Amino acid sequence: VFKNQKIPSSNEQFTDDLFPPNADSLLARKNGKPVDKIKQRADKLIEDFIFDTNNIVWLRASEIFKGRYSVFVDDVSIDDVLQGNLGNCYFMSSLAALTCNPQLIFQIFKTTTVQSNSCYQIAMNIEGQWAIVLLDDYFPCSKKTRVPIFAKPNGPELWAMLLEKAWAKVNGGYLNITGGFAAEVLSVLTSFPIEAIKLKISDEDIIWDKLNTAFKNGEMISSVSNFNEEIEKYGLISGHAFTVTNFVDGFVNGELVRLIRLRNPWGYREWNGPWSDTSPLWTARATR
Repeated sequence: VFKNQKIPSSNEQFTDDLFPPNADSLLARKNGKPVDKIKQRADKLIEDFIFDTNNIVWLRASEIFKGRYSVFVDDVSIDDVLQGNLGNCYFMSSLAALTCNPQLIFQIFKTTTVQSNSCYQIAMNIEGQWAIVLLDDYFPCSKKTRVPIFAKPNGPELWAMLLEKAWAKVNGGYLNITGGFAAEVLSVLTSFPIEAIKLKISDEDIIWDKLNTAFKNGEMISSVSNFNEEIEKYGLISGHAFTVTNFVDGFVNGELVRLIRLRNPWGYREWNGPWSDTSPLWTARATR
């Protein structure tokens, strides 16, 4: 078990003393002191953290949903993954990629049903060793609206919120999971080899060959946009992570067209440029 925590008995209501429902878990502190020993880096993260902890209340799942809820409602779906107000698009896009093979998510949950003692067990590959991470069911919520401020539930289910909380816990706090790389996430949530590739527009043929190979092998792909304000006018977000969900190519009027479908972990805002949903390029010939 991660950090040698003791698994509570079935009749003992669990509150995680290693990751308590207070400001320390939000701000990556232990007893009020930053977990990160590099002061300059810790100070920079605090400076960029947009949340006033006085406006946050920690609520148990039963207080959030006020009725019946589950760890999983029906099957796992990509629509279950909705990023909240935390800058962890790299993490949420990785979760969305995992939903393409729901068994990968089910197998890391060692508790798959609502627990009467509010203790949930999730397996994570930490520094090359699989360990059980214990979680209680407290989540940071807006004091005003009483809804979760980070991962948003799509219906009365916990799984995406629990995985985000587990990621925050093993990294020392929610503050420490703002910004990161999908490769880090997938290496902790799976046993698969991970490859991170930095490509340029001029590498289009290389990108396409990589996509072909990856999709044929059933691999999961997350991508990151460059910091480029020009793409914002087309509905993309600069410096943002997406999940690659499909790709297709073909000839239209003698011209080779290559399209990649991306999913934004926000669950909204989409491409509005050439070949978008309302684009005039979608002729009868193009849709064959």
